[in-house]
Amino acid sequence: MKVLVYFIPFTHEPNEDTISTRVPLLYSILNDSSVELHKAPPIPEVRNFALKRLFLLLFSGVSIFRLLKIKHHFHDIIILGSDQPAGFVASILGKMLKIFGKLGNKHILIIYDSHGSRYKLAQDLSPPLPYKILNIFEDVYSVKTADMILSPSLADYITYNRIQKKDKFIVLPSFVKIDKVVYHEWSRRTINFAFHANFKYPPNLDALKIISRWLSTVNNVHVVIFGIDSFVAYKLLPSELFEKNNIEILGYISNPYYILGNTKFYLAPIFKGTGIITKVLEAMAAGAVPITTKFVSLGIPELKQWPELIATSPEDWIYKLNTHRTKSIKMDYDAISKSLSDIVKHKYSYEINKQILKSKLFCVEECQKRVRS
Repeated sequence: MKVLVYFIPFTHEPNEDTISTRVPLLYSILNDSSVELHKAPPIPEVRNFALKRLFLLLFSGVSIFRLLKIKHHFHDIIILGSDQPAGFVASILGKMLKIFGKLGNKHILIIYDSHGSRYKLAQDLSPPLPYKILNIFEDVYSVKTADMILSPSLADYITYNRIQKKDKFIVLPSFVKIDKVVYHEWSRRTINFAFHANFKYPPNLDALKIISRWLSTVNNVHVVIFGIDSFVAYKLLPSELFEKNNIEILGYISNPYYILGNTKFYLAPIFKGTGIITKVLEAMAAGAVPITTKFVSLGIPELKQWPELIATSPEDWIYKLNTHRTKSIKMDYDAISKSLSDIVKHKYSYEINKQILKSKLFCVEECQKRVRS
């Protein structure tokens, strides 16, 4: 008999523009003939974080209990929460289902798909104290309650093991779709530097400020900046930088590979955030060489084989970038570009992780073995 999987939060099916958004891509992985997949209903859009969690709990709770009345013949049930507060809600509902499930001989498995340690993120972003406490509590509760945790990086796995030293962790790294990758030979590329991101996320704004510091020290460089809300760069970058350099702000581009596949160096001065570093993976997939940080290399350890690309501070990042810009360091960038693309293809692609996750979790026999253990 199939396993019933209930997915929180609501998400749309990934479309052709969905390259690296983890929630819809994870949902699409689960949408397989070996399981019966259902998802939580959408909730009203509210800014108040307490109301958002209350709505998610109520809407998901009503939905899943109604579903199980109809699907009462299922004995093996997985409830999966991706990110927060979905992981917290999935843990609460899963625990309730386990209590009721004993009466109906049902086996419940709670899975928390973490998007990175919330303790580390709270330390980096310094949110208001109530929000900080709630985020850490949700994360810790989910880790302690869930039967299985999907961790986005080895660094997050190590952090979580300090909370819960149990063999219930699977490292499911950040992953990107590569079926629409555009790749040009590195030496033939025409864009020297590029940076793309969701600029509504504070760590990306911090990265842009570091890029601004670098731009103030150089002249006549060509930089392309794009992504969600990227026009904020016109406010954050001093006007004189546009006068002395060729800076293009392109806005949102549905397929970033069109730019990244023609970019030589990818600017990634990212020193804080979660373990989800998909923008760097997108750049690597397209063969753009990232000038990045030790923080990023914790999530993508393969980068450590090129220490010349990894900085330990904003000052070190500016210095390292300039050594590459001025060609004072000699590296085989064509070979590195191909290696970076291969790394993503063989470890961080959606296609390869889809098969790995299915083999570990979502074939029927494996699911039944896990929920009954």
